[in-house]
Amino acid sequence: MSTRDMIARQISQLESRTIILDRRTRQALTRGLRSQALAHMRLRRHIESAVLPKRILALERIEHVVLQLQQSSSDIQLMEAFRAGSCALQGLNRQVESLDPESLFDDWADHTLRAAEFRDAMDDATAAAVADPIADAEIESELDALLADENAKKLAQSAAEADADELASALDKVTIAPAASVPVSREDNNFCELPSTAHKNATALTSSDSALQQHNQLSEQSNSAQHDNHQQKQPVPAE
Repeated sequence: MSTRDMIARQISQLESRTIILDRRTRQALTRGLRSQALAHMRLRRHIESAVLPKRILALERIEHVVLQLQQSSSDIQLMEAFRAGSCALQGLNRQVESLDPESLFDDWADHTLRAAEFRDAMDDATAAAVADPIADAEIESELDALLADENAKKLAQSAAEADADELASALDKVTIAPAASVPVSREDNNFCELPSTAHKNATALTSSDSALQQHNQLSEQSNSAQHDNHQQKQPVPAE
């Protein structure tokens, strides 16, 4: 423990002692012990007037000395730092004086230009190595074929929808007459339909079959046209 810490500890103990003596003085007065209260008060005042001020003064002097020592040490360190900086600057100045700034910057520009040329050459070589071998004309041809295929699909879909609408319209126009009460003749326990009703039903069925056959023909023509269009748009492979 240093001297300053020891004196600071003594001051703390004396201050605590004065607080305890003051409390004991008040307790003695409360109990009516006047002589005991007077003794505690005299001891407290002696500590506050004779002992504690001397310890505080000694601590202040020690702290002042320590502060001066620290300041002197800081000044010494500062001077040493200035001395080291001066020596370093002197050495750097000698090195700078031995150099030729013009030739140095000329060499710098020359080496920079060479490095730039080398980078450009590397970039060109890399671009040539990773270039796409597929010709632009072949890519354009393939793209046109894809577009033609998509257009053919759209046309086929539109034609199929039109055929479906036409078939639905034709089927809507076909009407089948409901069966009516028709006189029949009984011969040998067999029923025979009259010729007029059978003719009407046959005519209706024939119309429905004709509409369905027409729809099938239109669908086959649309598919054939789509296939021909796709064959015409196929790109010619490059030799």
